[in-house]
Amino acid sequence: MESFAKLVSALSSLAWPAIIGILLFKFYQPIKTLIESAQGRKFSIKVAGNELTMEEASEQQRQIINDLQSKLAEIEKRLESDQTVSIWGVPKIIEQDLHWLRKLER
Repeated sequence: MESFAKLVSALSSLAWPAIIGILLFKFYQPIKTLIESAQGRKFSIKVAGNELTMEEASEQQRQIINDLQSKLAEIEKRLESDQTVSIWGVPKIIEQDLHWLRKLER
């Protein structure tokens, strides 16, 4: 009975590598296709009837980044032009903030 327990223990320690090997063998072609297409970022993922292509996601991300960069440049330009000193020696941007604070207090 002791030898049977050792045999089961040995087989169980070999079970998970065997299962991984079988899964890799069974899904070799889809994994290979996914890796090859991922190198060019031209793959799609289908989940529950929805499909997302990596090209679309990359394009959306590029558009968002360009939009953020243009808005940041616009804000920087406004800050540069608003930093002129007013009559009281306080930058105009601070005067505008004070004006809004006074409106909120009312």
